[in-house]
Amino acid sequence: MVKNLPFMEVDAFFNEIKNGRISNLYLFYGAEGYYLEGSIKQVLDAIVPPDSEVFNLAKFSGDKLSLDELSGALEQFPMMSEYKCVLIPDFSLSSLKADQLKTLLGLIKNIPETAVLILAMEPGEVNLKKDTKLKSFAQNVSKFGTVVNFSNLPVSFIKRSLAGTAKKRGITLRNDAADLLIKKCGASFVPLLNELEKQINYCMTSKDKTITTESVNELTVKTTEESVFALGKLILAENAEAAYDLLHQLLLQRIPEINIISVLSSVYVDLYRADCAKKEGKTYSDTAKEFGYWGKEFLLRNAYHDTVKFNELQLSRALKILLEADTALKSSRAENKIILQKTITRLLTNV
Repeated sequence: MVKNLPFMEVDAFFNEIKNGRISNLYLFYGAEGYYLEGSIKQVLDAIVPPDSEVFNLAKFSGDKLSLDELSGALEQFPMMSEYKCVLIPDFSLSSLKADQLKTLLGLIKNIPETAVLILAMEPGEVNLKKDTKLKSFAQNVSKFGTVVNFSNLPVSFIKRSLAGTAKKRGITLRNDAADLLIKKCGASFVPLLNELEKQINYCMTSKDKTITTESVNELTVKTTEESVFALGKLILAENAEAAYDLLHQLLLQRIPEINIISVLSSVYVDLYRADCAKKEGKTYSDTAKEFGYWGKEFLLRNAYHDTVKFNELQLSRALKILLEADTALKSSRAENKIILQKTITRLLTNV
């Protein structure tokens, strides 16, 4: 039993479980539901013997949590097992009143050696910098157990997972193909798995059973985000004709104008951050860590390269144009298409 394995990366957590190092207490949160739910299963498989769930597993509902019942379950001795597992699969801090939270904090400080408590929040994006209540709670949990964030999974971990999934089916996923797949689909795991399945089925008919960049390019449709990023690149290159042509295609696909402005704004925010960071002598990797670009470090790397084309005044003006467009789209009665077209023109001319 390992009592204190505080904030952990996902791959480190899985290694701990694989090596039989179990904590008395876990807090799971983050957007990647596939791995969050899979991690609950990993812990249960490690500590609850088959056919003994009736005696060694207690589940509680997060929105109707009785702390007296929870305390009682933790104190119960396991039967024909080393541990009794207590699971809250939909744990919610917001449902706890101040006195309940205080009681829960008291419980997690004194979990018996024979018990394992899993607090698993429902999958969703979490920002500890903004959610101070969760941040404080997670810090308390880390003193006595293990906290795992299932958002922004490391690219290296995602690539190993994809390659492992393909290998089980007799397919080799080349490293450059995995990079391209992530670039095209983003770093969210479930969409990647869906695209990987398409690639695997395609490669089942080939001789070498290998997923290549060619097959990825052939089968994977560009995401909305990637298409709008491409629009941003054309604007930065001042290629007006190609930019308007791509904008026309995006509008034909009925992509909401506000979504296009949102992604375009992120392009210019990347540029502004890169420009400021370069002036302070920071590398793009340092800046990526500071602003949480996990799995998308390449965005800042590209921004660092593109900043040579602009000065701070131009970037500030572009951000102001995008802010005005965002406000207009949310409040104006004017046609959204016209607002968007005017915004692209202003960005191209920077006026």
